[in-house]
Amino acid sequence: MKRISRKPSKLSDSVYRQLNMYALAATAAGVGVLTPAQASAKVIYTPAYQTLGPRGSLKLSLTHDGATDFVLQDLFQTHSNLWGSATFSAKPAKGNGIVGHHYASALNAGARVSRDRRFSGPVIAYVHWDADLGYYYLGNWINVGSHYLGIKLRIKGENHYGWARLSVKVQGLHIYPALTGYAYETIPNKPIIAGKTKGQDVIAVEPDSLGTFAAGTAGHRGRSH
Repeated sequence: MKRISRKPSKLSDSVYRQLNMYALAATAAGVGVLTPAQASAKVIYTPAYQTLGPRGSLKLSLTHDGATDFVLQDLFQTHSNLWGSATFSAKPAKGNGIVGHHYASALNAGARVSRDRRFSGPVIAYVHWDADLGYYYLGNWINVGSHYLGIKLRIKGENHYGWARLSVKVQGLHIYPALTGYAYETIPNKPIIAGKTKGQDVIAVEPDSLGTFAAGTAGHRGRSH
């Protein structure tokens, strides 16, 4: 049987700064100080609140190392008064993935994200309208609040698992997503529990700049179907 490596990956400088601050605060409070090995074997959680509008995009780095792990993108298209479509997706960098089959799964809090999952669902929500049929919707995130994308990250050649908490509102032909936090496990191949933000194995860090998003324009409206 192949032995799974449990060697923690190298954290970015910004995360180490947060860990050092945590250690200093712990010392002041009279609790034990984390060793480097203990500190790196953690879930790194980043609280956030960022919204996107039609034609908006957002570069996301779960590890805070400056590299883009995923691009959240809200595409919107119309053609005269005949049809229109909107697609919200999480486009992964090479080696990364999103839990799902065709469409991203909307995981409940407490769900386990691990190598046993299928990672092939970058499209989060899709809306189409045409003059004859009206609206139809595809995906697991149509008007879904506070659920979780399961995430696979490739870090220094090894798989790490994480999650991103999203709420998605669909109104007519428009999709309005909100990102409200994300986390990843620093130990390669170790599962992570979606939504876990507290506990001795969780360290919260302040979000770096999440990038910018662009507001889109209103689309055509049609009758619902």
